[in-house]
Amino acid sequence: MQTNEQGALCNLQDTDVATATTKLSQAQAAFQAALQVTGMLDNVNLTSYLGTSSTG
Repeated sequence: MQTNEQGALCNLQDTDVATATTKLSQAQAAFQAALQVTGMLDNVNLTSYLGTSSTG
């Protein structure tokens, strides 16, 4: 039976560096996009979301 350490070592040895690098880049891009959206949401309030025009 394989221990967790042996399994982790096998997974590490079988890792394709190009694939891992691509996945890391994609994850970083998604993280940056999420941060940008979060920053934009800080500037939004109910008034700006609904617009400033009033009826009456």
